[in-house]
Amino acid sequence: MKPAAPCDDDKIVRHLLEVPPGGHRLADADHVLVARVGAALCVCARDPTSGIGGISHFLLPAEKGTRDAWSGTVAARAMRLGNLAVEHLLTDMHKRGCARDRIEVMVFGGALLHDAMHSVAREGADVIRRYLAIEDLQMVREELGGEYARQVVYVPATGCSRVTVARMSHSREILAWELESLRRPAEEAFADSVELF
Repeated sequence: MKPAAPCDDDKIVRHLLEVPPGGHRLADADHVLVARVGAALCVCARDPTSGIGGISHFLLPAEKGTRDAWSGTVAARAMRLGNLAVEHLLTDMHKRGCARDRIEVMVFGGALLHDAMHSVAREGADVIRRYLAIEDLQMVREELGGEYARQVVYVPATGCSRVTVARMSHSREILAWELESLRRPAEEAFADSVELF
């Protein structure tokens, strides 16, 4: 893995756009994306030639036993499921002219914050590692596991990433937010998830 680009703090202060659990966003130019992840994971992906990239922020590992992952209401749930959520992000990047063989990926999250979420965190990490290997996507940074939530700041145009580890009290707040997101109607989460800048 090659080191990630250093961050320009001035840009980070000016242009933050949050990516919620179960959602993804694309960005270009000087837009900066931020995701707060506990047991969930966020995948940051970019095409360094075009400068376009985004974040997929997902809560659960791959859905099992689904024949048609994009039919009916399953499409809404798909954004919460690791392999489908990342594929959806990459498809949107492809529509913007990003070449799959140039894409660089970073993965963060999967903290072991609560006994009930340990399997979600571990399985999510396993899913994304397998997916990236199968798809032969270039991993440039990985920071998974641990006992605390993280705030991930990502600038797709430059490949800059900055990760801040949360205090325990903030980690609990992020975990509660993720659990609440799981209880939201799937269609509502999906409707809010796709935004292009």
